[in-house]
Amino acid sequence: RVKRSVAKTIGNTLFVILVAAGLGSWWWFFGSYELYPGQAAIIFRLGAHQTTVSQAGLHFHLPSPIDVHEIVKVGALNSGWGVWKRARPRRRRYRKPACRRRTTRSCG
Repeated sequence: RVKRSVAKTIGNTLFVILVAAGLGSWWWFFGSYELYPGQAAIIFRLGAHQTTVSQAGLHFHLPSPIDVHEIVKVGALNSGWGVWKRARPRRRRYRKPACRRRTTRSCG
């Protein structure tokens, strides 16, 4: 009887350790991000802005269904007219339709 309860306790302990390791690796994979110099991360919790992080390095947040991060370039936001100015659409030039029959005469 004692041997059986010791085996159950060891089995339960190993199960709890494996579940904790699985949750920890899930958190590490889905809840971490790395910022480089010139980047900032905007953290959204359930769709609402939570915080903005601009320090370079490895950072953590709650995993994906709860928190979502968006990484943006900080230099691109402050560059002025080049970012916000919209290019004019190019006009299409008229092209003559191609000849349907191949003859020695030129199309016309």
